[in-house]
Parts: sequence; C-alpha cells; structure tokens
Amino acid sequence: MKLDFFRNIRYTVPVSAYQGGIFMRIAVCEDDLTCMTKLKCLFEQNTGYHADYFTTGREFLQEIEEDAYYDIILLDIRLPDTLGTKMASRLKKKLPGADIVFISSFPEYVTEAFTLQVSQFLLKPLNEQLLMVELERIVRRRKKENSVWCVSSHDAVYRLMTQDIIYVESYYRHLCIQMTGQRLEISGKIADARKALNPNIFYLCHQGFLVNMNYIRKIEQKELVCAPDFRVPISYRRRSAFLKAYSEFLGN
Repeated sequence: MKLDFFRNIRYTVPVSAYQGGIFMRIAVCEDDLTCMTKLKCLFEQNTGYHADYFTTGREFLQEIEEDAYYDIILLDIRLPDTLGTKMASRLKKKLPGADIVFISSFPEYVTEAFTLQVSQFLLKPLNEQLLMVELERIVRRRKKENSVWCVSSHDAVYRLMTQDIIYVESYYRHLCIQMTGQRLEISGKIADARKALNPNIFYLCHQGFLVNMNYIRKIEQKELVCAPDFRVPISYRRRSAFLKAYSEFLGN
C-alpha cells in the first residue's frame, strides 16, 4: 500500500472519549504509514470524533488557511516538508484554542516541544493506550471549561457549544453569533449573552462586542485579530481593563 493512499483523503471517524452527542475535531498530520494506519484503525473502533488526515505540513496549513478548525492536533515532529515544532508555532496563532499532541521517534525534541506549550509528547512506536488516556484527559478538561448555550431563532432552538463561538455582536436588539463554522442571528441584547457566557473567557471589549479570548491572536490599537481571520473592535475606554483581563486569562 502506498503512502499516497492517505493524501487528500478525509475520514469521519469517531472516538469513544466524548459522549453525549458532542464531537471533537481532530487533525492528524503524519507521514509514517504504519503510524497513520494504526491511528485510523484505533479511531474507527471508537465513537466521538471527526478526524481529518494529512501527510505534509503544507497540505495541513492550506486547510487551516481555508478556515478549517480543529480541537485536537496530532502532529509528527519530522514531516517531509517541515518540522512539527515550526508548524506548532504557526498553529498556536491560527488555532489558539487547539490542543497539540506531538508524536515522534526523536526524544531530543521533548524540551523544545514543551516550550511551545503543547499538551503532550508521545514517542513512537505509538502506545495506543497512552494516546487514549491523553485524549480523554483533554476531553475532560474541555468539558469543564466549556458549556452549551441554548438560543432560539425563527421558531427553532439551537444548542451552541461555547468553545465554537468566536465573538458575539449586538445591534438593534439583535445578536450576531460568529462561530467557527457558521454565523447565527437571533433577537436579544448583549446583556443576554454576558449572562449566558463564562466571563472568564468572554470579555466585553466594546459596547457591542463580546469576544472569546481563546481566539485572540493579535491585539492592535483599535482591533483584536481573532482566528481564523476576524477583526473585533476594542474601545479606547475598555482597552486598559481588557489588557489586564487578557493577561490574567493567559496566566490561567
């Protein structure tokens, strides 16, 4: 079987770590056919994740540039066209809320890997049990951090995962909820969103904007640049308090 079999192929594969109808999105960036096959077989035996597979850094980054979003990234250290450590630095800016797990045959990269604040470093040959333990740990932590926000629009009720919300905009008694995969408009006020969303994660950076600090990748003078490519205004009078809150958020 040639490695090309895996190129540009995307699988919907679940993993049992996450229950209750909530799915985590995984990206596997790995050029080792043996490891890739093992991961695919492992995931197919369980339920709960959507996983996409990539064999080069360029291929994966191109997907990210096209606004793909992932909760967990399984990343090989040595890829045909780049080092996983270099990719991780870029991914931290593009997908600040994602958990990165390095998979490698080279233990000498461990120290450098953890300076990038990755979730874990697993050595090859891959221990499937250790991987599952790590995935379950990530899921448990995310369950504690995130919640569901139920909103109604046009006689329909939506269950929104708060980790998917990038920002909420208020205008004329309406709320525009920008998420990673869609944009939803409902009736309501910004005060409604503030009551529903975790104040330690969502900050009122402007009178009409509530931003998820997990997605912030750059702070400019008058705007926040949020992944993948959104701009949220920040008011002058709120800037100082926001910078303090954001610093505390990063510290936590």
